[in-house]
Amino acid sequence: MYDFSIFVKLYLKKLGNKINNIHSNLKCIRSIERLTAEELDAIRELDLEEGSLIWHCRNEFLLSFNFMGMRVKDVLLLKYSHINRGQLQYQMHKSKDLVSISLSEEALEIIGWYEKQKKPEAIYILPFFADRKNEPLAKELESATALINKYLKKIAKMAGINKKVSTHVARHSWAQAAKTANIDIRVIQKGLGHEDVRTTEIYLNSMTDHEVNEANLMITRRKTQPKEGENENENGLS
Repeated sequence: MYDFSIFVKLYLKKLGNKINNIHSNLKCIRSIERLTAEELDAIRELDLEEGSLIWHCRNEFLLSFNFMGMRVKDVLLLKYSHINRGQLQYQMHKSKDLVSISLSEEALEIIGWYEKQKKPEAIYILPFFADRKNEPLAKELESATALINKYLKKIAKMAGINKKVSTHVARHSWAQAAKTANIDIRVIQKGLGHEDVRTTEIYLNSMTDHEVNEANLMITRRKTQPKEGENENENGLS
């Protein structure tokens, strides 16, 4: 029996990947899970208690999806100061790339709820570190991620999804949705903020934020409409 991973290792090495990157890529290949549009809607439509921990965990997942598969660390560290007139502007922690993302309808709804509950001294949008003034330590971010993943498993079960749903699945799901929508691979690479030199050099040079934002708004547009009585945020957050 052939070991598929051996061939993958040789191929990645041929492309110039370092050993550590090869092992990281292999781990990703073995564990990729993606949600369909129907599964995402099933998660959205769950009747969760507003303001509960599981409700906040779902919001983290949905924000990650709406923000082009944003990494969980970046979502947890989103600040109110990153939002300006319906636009999210921040620096990716991993790649240090500056990103500007137009907020989708769903992202506006979620962030709008937190803005209404905001305390004067609050810095971070999501409540996991709402009372903090200094950036959380790496161990604290890991603990918050583990907690969110614990509840995402419960959410998947409640939604009838037989997949291992985690924070990273939002990232894979956005990429898959983009691919299914025939979005140019260069737009997907820029949206995800991949660091691989051979990928970023080839695909990112000619991309603009406008192209990425147009793709993201198309991908994250919901099939289901907001329930009657829900107010839309007309001001786009300031």
